[in-house]
Formats: sequence, C-alpha cells, structure tokens
Amino acid sequence: MKRRFVAFTLVELLVVIGIISILISILMPALSALRVRGNRIACAGNLNDIGKQFQMYLNDSHGILPYVDLMPSVPLNTFPSIREVLQPYAPNISEVYHCPSDVIGNDTSSDSTTAIAPSGFLTYFDREKCSYYYELDRQLDTLRMNHDPMHLNALSLYKDGKQNLLRIMHDWEAFHGPPGSVGSQNHLFADWHVGDLVGQ
Repeated sequence: MKRRFVAFTLVELLVVIGIISILISILMPALSALRVRGNRIACAGNLNDIGKQFQMYLNDSHGILPYVDLMPSVPLNTFPSIREVLQPYAPNISEVYHCPSDVIGNDTSSDSTTAIAPSGFLTYFDREKCSYYYELDRQLDTLRMNHDPMHLNALSLYKDGKQNLLRIMHDWEAFHGPPGSVGSQNHLFADWHVGDLVGQ
C-alpha cells in the first residue's frame, strides 16, 4: 500500500512563518534586556574583584593611595596605570579590567582632558587597557602637594564616615543605559560595595 505524503500548503507555511516572526519580535527585546542586565552584573563583578585587589594594595602600602597615569594612551606623566598598579594582585587575569558593554560613546572633542586622546579606538579597554576610571586620582590632585603621599582615610568623605559615597573607580561612561539613569554606570565605593550613584 502506497503512503501519501501530506505537504504544507503555501498558506499554511506563511501562517507558520508569520507566527514565528511574531514570537521572535516579542522575544528579542526581552533577550536584549537580559543581555544588558547580564553585562551590567558582569561589570559589577569586575569592579568587585578590582576592589579586592585595591584593598590588598592598600594593605601593602599602609593605606597610601597610588599615583597613576589616568590615561595611558596620553602619557601625561611617568606613573603606571591603575591596572599596572593592581596587576600583581591578580596576575594573568586581564578580563577583570574589561567591561563587556565598554564602548567609547562620548564625544571628547570639546573636553580638554581627553581631546588629545588618540582616535580610532572602539573601546576604552582597547585604548586605555582598562574599562574603569580611577576617580580617586582626580580628587587627590586637588589635595596633594609636591607628590606627598595621601591616605584614603585623609579624604573628607572618608573622615566624615561617608565611605559609601566616596568613589574609587567607575565605568568610563554610562555603558549600561542612558546617562543619568538608574543602573547606567557601575561605581566602586570606598566601603567596597559596587553600586549606582543615582539616588545617593
């Protein structure tokens, strides 16, 4: 007895394709949001690891904060980068300095500090070898005289017991959402938590 093969009609195929297209259009934003959230969590994990490295550095330096070159792509001084300072505390782990959402998005042409940064780079990790900005160095520049050593506990926010507001490092820019929005930028604070600056 011969078997009859039942094939889909053109209309049935179009209906199936239409249903699949609708399902994909519904799922894609959800998957995209999950990817953004996952990258933000991975980035926060990186900063948490960097915070542990920083604490080990401070233990060895007796609390003295490092001098660093904030932008290795523009050698403004002979100091090492923050990554080079902390590297001994996590050898062979370069990815901890790389945020998965790192993309250079800010127009730096009007910013005198970064206008001389070399062009042609898509990420800060490629350009500066680190997706994270060492915020403390900028604050210390206004306090240090003749390169005298500075201690973390000498900073005013630290002395006032507001370590949870004293930023040590953060994403170079808002990698995880519109600037100023909740969750758009991760920050490592002096009480060693990683969180959001918005609402604090």
